[in-house]
Amino acid sequence: MRVITGGAKGRKLLAPKGLNTRPITAKIKGALFNVLQMQIKQSHFLDLFAGSGSVGIEAISRGAEYVAFVEKDWRAVDIIKRNISVCNLKNCYDIYRDDVFRRIKKFKENNVEFDIIYLDPPFTIDPIFLKVMTALSDGKIVSKNGIVVIRSKRDKEMPQEIGVLGRYKQKNYSLSALHFYRVIYTS
Repeated sequence: MRVITGGAKGRKLLAPKGLNTRPITAKIKGALFNVLQMQIKQSHFLDLFAGSGSVGIEAISRGAEYVAFVEKDWRAVDIIKRNISVCNLKNCYDIYRDDVFRRIKKFKENNVEFDIIYLDPPFTIDPIFLKVMTALSDGKIVSKNGIVVIRSKRDKEMPQEIGVLGRYKQKNYSLSALHFYRVIYTS
């Protein structure tokens, strides 16, 4: 697993051992950033269920102004820190060892918004997909022109609309799918 492009291009990234995380493949990560390429520069990026931090690190490498990594597993948080160190990234990030739902609530309480939110929940916990999208569905931490992207199993049904968010694109790759949402209503 490597950083695809940008300032840290080619840097090798570590992944947590075991089956608790499934690192994103280079093909899917490349496709994700091809869709996001016009929004990534100077963006505030949120990497939820961050795992190895590969996606957030790619965002920094491609010019994101700030990235927040949220990961509950301490071993994965250690890997994120090591990957950031290997990539010599500037201090434009925060790493939260926290439950995703608790951290979303804290972001809302502090009026923190993100231009891009990427979620990669565990495929083995099916109800978590709707639960996390519901937590984001009020749009309170999504900036005015923000984008929410969630990775799921390819056959996972995701809602066309949820709260103020509407899906505008879906890309399928092997066993995974990326669902792209944006704010369609203002509250």
